[in-house]
Amino acid sequence: MLTPEAWTAEEEERTNAVLKGRRAKFYGPRPGVTTIRLIYSDMDLTQFFEFPWWDRFKPAVLPILQGVFEQYGLNPDRHVIRAQLNRVEPGGEIRPHVDQGIWATNAHRVHVPVVANADCSIFVRRHGAGKGRPHLPWRRLLLQEGFAYELNNRWQHRVVNEGSTDRVHLLVDWTDTGDRRREVLAPGQVCHEDGLLQGLGCRDWSQEEYLRALRRKMAGRARRRQAHGN
Repeated sequence: MLTPEAWTAEEEERTNAVLKGRRAKFYGPRPGVTTIRLIYSDMDLTQFFEFPWWDRFKPAVLPILQGVFEQYGLNPDRHVIRAQLNRVEPGGEIRPHVDQGIWATNAHRVHVPVVANADCSIFVRRHGAGKGRPHLPWRRLLLQEGFAYELNNRWQHRVVNEGSTDRVHLLVDWTDTGDRRREVLAPGQVCHEDGLLQGLGCRDWSQEEYLRALRRKMAGRARRRQAHGN
């Protein structure tokens, strides 16, 4: 299923839903990295989205998830909040970062190597806590095919592919609470990424429309806080 065209922007725009603005943001700090989005959520875990390619890859992905989730005694179709296939090309890298937001602090991150590469490593380290305390040293992890790994993505992490072949992982985020209702997106549907992440739904906002909608949301939240405080 992972044909060369599956990783292209043209195929994504034609048959999957698209996060507008994602490519410029994503490929800045992550050169040589491509993503196939399957399931996604907003930052606050209030809205959940099923991309058209979930149906395309579900016959291959769901048996993998079922094997993983048997260890937890959970149903993956009810507990998964995000799922994507992530490719790091030869020479590609994901620069040091920490995943943030309610979705990151409330979810578990699992990596399932689909195409492993002995020369592609993920490095993790815990942040130093408090003023003047340095980071701890990086720890190198080699993840192998045939295994699933739960990693703490609230620790700083980075990926470097020093090999001559691709590295492909299935990345899954899941929560202990289930029964997440997902909005099913249509092929070719365009979402403003920041709008989707801020809980404004999947709409093809212009930047000006997005900022106005975000201001309205923040003003409404402030009014509710004030009313609750009174």
